[in-house]
Order: sequence, then structure tokens, then C-alpha cells
Amino acid sequence: MAHDVFISYSTKDKLAADAVCARLEGRGIRCWIAPRDILPGMDWGASIIEALESARLMVVVFSSNANASLQIRREVECAFSKEILVVPLRIEDVPPGRSLEYFLGNVHWLDAITRPFEQHLDRIGDTIKLLIGRMPDAAGEPASRSEAASTQSEAGAEEQARRAAAAASVNEARAQETQHQSPPLDQSRPRTKSRYAAIVIFPVLALAMLVVWYWSERSTTAPVAASAESSPNQGATAHQAASAVARAATKVDEQVRQKHASDEAAFCANFKDCGEALKEFRNRAMQGNADAQSKLGDMYYYGYGVAPEYAQSLNWYRQAAAQGSAYGQYSVGYLYQFGQGVERNYSEALNWYRQSAAQGNADAENHLGDMYYYGYGVDPDYAKSLDWYRQAAAQGSAYGQYSIGYMYQNGRGVERNDAEALNWYRKAAAQGNADAQKMVDQLSGSGH
Repeated sequence: MAHDVFISYSTKDKLAADAVCARLEGRGIRCWIAPRDILPGMDWGASIIEALESARLMVVVFSSNANASLQIRREVECAFSKEILVVPLRIEDVPPGRSLEYFLGNVHWLDAITRPFEQHLDRIGDTIKLLIGRMPDAAGEPASRSEAASTQSEAGAEEQARRAAAAASVNEARAQETQHQSPPLDQSRPRTKSRYAAIVIFPVLALAMLVVWYWSERSTTAPVAASAESSPNQGATAHQAASAVARAATKVDEQVRQKHASDEAAFCANFKDCGEALKEFRNRAMQGNADAQSKLGDMYYYGYGVAPEYAQSLNWYRQAAAQGSAYGQYSVGYLYQFGQGVERNYSEALNWYRQSAAQGNADAENHLGDMYYYGYGVDPDYAKSLDWYRQAAAQGSAYGQYSIGYMYQNGRGVERNDAEALNWYRKAAAQGNADAQKMVDQLSGSGH
């Protein structure tokens, strides 16, 4: 089956790769990622080649681990030999080694270096969706070719139906597999959404040039069109695509800035400004107020009225946790899990999550569910994962409800039951969980 995106990554960067995969698939972008999509008994190398041949674009999760991976070098080389567009996603500030530099030296990169990593996921999804939307279809015509409004609407509906049917088919096949399959990671922070203050704004010009490069490369390798007007049309299409990417990127940048300003204003709403809030919380925190210590941790984490600083954030969360704050304990665990302000340590993360979960913190329970599902710091255990999701769901957590639905749908830690899956998806969707609503639509449409 054809896929839109092949995700190449080092196993040491699986957390980031899974998060990227989940976000792209949540936007209707079909992804191929190992080992999830390698059928039991199939040859690994042959499966990689087959997947690359059917992919339209490769995302390389780049880090020092990727530099050291012979497998990634082979995958990138294969992608270039097959003229597949390669988009490197840098999650660590390191240059490519000589082998990868040969292929990636002149390619424009997406950067997701600053933490938390999940703050970049929406931007990554927007960029990849734009690039795929402007690639040629099977007939060689650019997807962005202007057509009548009615024709575009019909084509869009047909494409959505085709993808939905394909997704349903894949889900049916994978439910019978024993390979590890992953639900989207719950990487959201409590109180506010992902921190936007320190977000790296991907260079608009770089994105535009990436599209221009792609179309120029396609024009040099594609068969010569019968019409003499094909070349100028291709140039115009490349220019239109680059302009569209630039406009969309600028719009997303502005939305990100507006969102951060809105979150910051809401956080400091009870004070004249965030500067006053910072001063007041500091005074209370110095007197041992655990809630004020947690709020100071938030301000340094998200960059509200102060430059983002994870080490300071961790310091204040620790002080709150030492006083038994469930939120402080959860936050310390979160920083250990994602290596923010401290070296990543799954054992420490598990320890702090358990302390917080013992007090009924649903976010900690969800993260424990994730860690047992993926096997971070523990052996993968679907039954324990499901148990933690159930505890979170019992408190009304939409993510916990969605995760239970996912496990019922795919038979993870429980016998497969689509009716039960639909029940849990509906509960999560009723709280506004978009991924759950998509699954409700899909399962309802299949007669469940």
C-alpha cells in the first residue's frame, strides 16, 4: 500500500519519531514507520525498500544518533536514488556527518531543537501537509493545479473517502499483527498548551526554497511533455507553490505568537502584568507556598514574564514536589522524561509519575500508561498500560478515554472489541478530542 511519508530515525530517537508519526497521521497523512509497519515474518531490508518505493516523501529525524546510524545512511541514499523528496528534521544541534552531508548538505532543514519538542509538532505537520499537497499525483499533474471550485470539492471528497477506506483497511490488517503499534503520545502540559515562547520559527524562505528545489529537480528528471508550454507552466507552478508555503508559514507564525500572548495574559490575569505575578509568586514561594512554587515553575517553563529556563523551572517544581504537590511531582517527572533542564532519565520519570498518580493526578496516570505502552524505562506491558489509562479515564481524562478506545480497537492488553472501542472514543470525542472524533466517524461509518 502506498504511503505519503517514510519516517527514518534511530531507535534511540523513537520517542520523537513516534510523536511526529502520530501528529502527521492525525492530519490524514499516511506514514510508514518501522517496526510498526513491517509484517511478522517479512524480510526487514525488503520491507524498507518496498516502503520507500511507495512513499512520496521521507522525513529524517536527525540527531547525533542518526549520524551514527548506518541504517539511516542507507535509507537516505536509497531515497535519493529513487528521487524521493527528503526533509531532514533536526532535533539536536549537530552537523551531519560526512556520509549524510553528501546527501543532505544542500537540502533545507526543519529545526525542532528547542524544548519541549512537542511545541514544534503542529508546525511540522503544517509544513509536510503543504509539501505533499503540492506534489504531482500519479498522472504527473501537480496537486495544486488550479481547477474549478466544484471539481476541487469533488476531488477532495474522493480523496478523503479513499484515505479513510485505506486507513480502515490498514487498521484491520494491523490488528492481527504482533508488532508494537503506538497510539499518539500524550505530551501535553497541564494548565496551558505547549509552550510557545521559545518556539523556533522555521525559516519561511527556506521552506519556499525547498519547494522550488523539489520542482526544479522534478523538471530535470521527468519525461519531456508533448507540449512546448510545459516548462514555463512548471516554473509558474513552482513559484505558486513556494508563495503558498511562505504565506501559510507566515500565517502559522502569527497564530503561534497570538496563542502565546493569549496564554500568557490568561495566566497572569489576576495581576497587573506577568512581572507583578512573577514577583508575587516568588514572595509566596520563598515562604514555602507549594502552589506558588508550581506556578513559578510554569512561568520559567513557558516563558511567561521571564526568559524560558528549564533548570529554574525544575528547581521550583522540585520544591513544590518536596511538599507533596501532585502537580509538582508530575512536572518533575515530565522534565525527566523529556530531558528538559536535566538529563533524560526514564527511571526518575517513572518514580515521580507514580508519586503523583498515587495522589490521583490524571496527567501522571496517562504518562504512566504511555511509558508502559512504549516500554520507556520498563518492559512494554499493555495490561499495565491499560490499567493506568483506565484510572485517568475514571477521572474524566479525554486522553485516557481515547487510549482505552485505541487499545480495544487494536486488541492491546484486552480482547479486540470495536463496539467497546467506539464507546470510549465517543466519551473522548464528547470532550473535544479531535482524534477520537475521527475514530468515531470511521467506526460508525463501518457499521459499528
